[in-house]
Amino acid sequence: MDYMAGWRVARAAADQVNLALLAAEFDPSQLRAVASTDDVGRGVVRLVGAPGAAVRLAGLLAGLVDDDGGTL
Repeated sequence: MDYMAGWRVARAAADQVNLALLAAEFDPSQLRAVASTDDVGRGVVRLVGAPGAAVRLAGLLAGLVDDDGGTL
């Protein structure tokens, strides 16, 4: 299995998420995206961080959804 190919795709996605988190003023030591692979070599992006930062992110994401469940 080509784990490196999956990891490279995940790394590019994690970099984009991390840039967005920085733009939203998250401290990388508190919340960051990490590239990885699953057991068959597919890319996976995981969010790693402090519970408080995860709750803050959840609040920001919830604010992007309107009352009908659609995005604003």
